[in-house]
Amino acid sequence: MSHEAFFDGGSQGVVTDTENATSDGWEQVKIDVPDAVETVSLVLTADQNGTSDFAGWDDVQVASGTESQPTVQFTSTGATVSEGDGSAPVEVSISNPDDSESSVEVEFDSGSDSDASSSDI
Repeated sequence: MSHEAFFDGGSQGVVTDTENATSDGWEQVKIDVPDAVETVSLVLTADQNGTSDFAGWDDVQVASGTESQPTVQFTSTGATVSEGDGSAPVEVSISNPDDSESSVEVEFDSGSDSDASSSDI
């Protein structure tokens, strides 16, 4: 299995994947195209040697634009809790335009009073 990208007619080199040659798994390949490039061509090659193995390309996508990073916002405006009185809810909103996996961890530590806003975190 190999692929070769061409940007504005110029080869970016042949990339051959032999690492997963004996695997049943799929591998994701991502090619970043510089903004100045006007045309892109892609050559996909699979060399099957005639035995009982198999190879294939699946789910080839062409996309434009920049990747969006997930955004985390604290949706609650604040809470006041006296020491020893219990817990305070923290509401978090995650916006993830690219559907990539996202998580957020909120941690509080003991200490003196503090004033924090979402821009501080």
